[in-house]
Amino acid sequence: MEKDIFSKAGINFLRLKSSTGLEATFSDVGAGIYSLSYKGKQLLYAPDDLEYYSRFYFGKTVGPMAGRIKGARYIVGGKEYCLDANEGDNALHSSSIAIHDKRFALNLSDTYHSVCAEYTLSLENLGEAYPGKLDVKVTYLLSDDSPMLLLVYEATPELDSPISLTNHAYFNLGLDDVSGVLLRLNAHRHATYDAELIPQGDVDCEKEFDFSSGMEIGKWASSPLVQSCKRLQGYDHAFILDRRDFLTPAAEAKGNGITMTLYTSSDALQVFTMPKKGGGYLNFTLEEVKYPSDPKSILVKGGTTAVSRHIYAFKEE
Repeated sequence: MEKDIFSKAGINFLRLKSSTGLEATFSDVGAGIYSLSYKGKQLLYAPDDLEYYSRFYFGKTVGPMAGRIKGARYIVGGKEYCLDANEGDNALHSSSIAIHDKRFALNLSDTYHSVCAEYTLSLENLGEAYPGKLDVKVTYLLSDDSPMLLLVYEATPELDSPISLTNHAYFNLGLDDVSGVLLRLNAHRHATYDAELIPQGDVDCEKEFDFSSGMEIGKWASSPLVQSCKRLQGYDHAFILDRRDFLTPAAEAKGNGITMTLYTSSDALQVFTMPKKGGGYLNFTLEEVKYPSDPKSILVKGGTTAVSRHIYAFKEE
């Protein structure tokens, strides 16, 4: 396992390269995945402009509450908490208390075959925006034994608090246009939304949303049903995962001679497609999220630790 720690533009990076051909570069800003490649092919998008990168979600840990909060307000234990509205009247990805632009502390441990990178952050003094202190740990594990990346989230709130952490990687599998990427999801239902993209419930997948047997990302992405909300130019939908054990794949994406398989303990995957000028799509996300239209699904009891696990596995076709 090759290991390199370096700084650039004030950001601290950790680069790990395994003998399997999988290479990852992590950032202390947002405990993010800045770069991920397999057999020399870059698998995700991040901007070269690091000042721009540091401010936005590219490959970062998003939380404490990923997704949109209507009216930028929420209630826990009968008390109302208020966030800054950063998307119209709503809050996106926790707005004023977001962690994607925060500095995490790094602790490294390694064996002969693997390296474990633990990024930690304590959020305190959040005032009327959050119930109390929150400790977050993001763990990445890369091994010489298999071309896969393990990601574990642990979050411990001081008081009963809403928690939904995810990684906001924009995957492209080394392609300029991901429209032809074959995506399979272990899901037969997807979330529905209002005009502001606030989740309302879920329905059975129509053909435009049915990735259960595998479908090219771009096949229906520009259809009227997928773009039924005027704000959409493709997918930005949560797919409710079928009941399964952890070792049953939640998603599989094939393209450019690479197959990426995702295993997750989460309830759903948020699929977002980034539109490309002139048509097509630059990249896509597979954000691990809780059940999107049930606020209770993200409430964690104070003093307990919420844990979620995810594996990204790769192979050549």
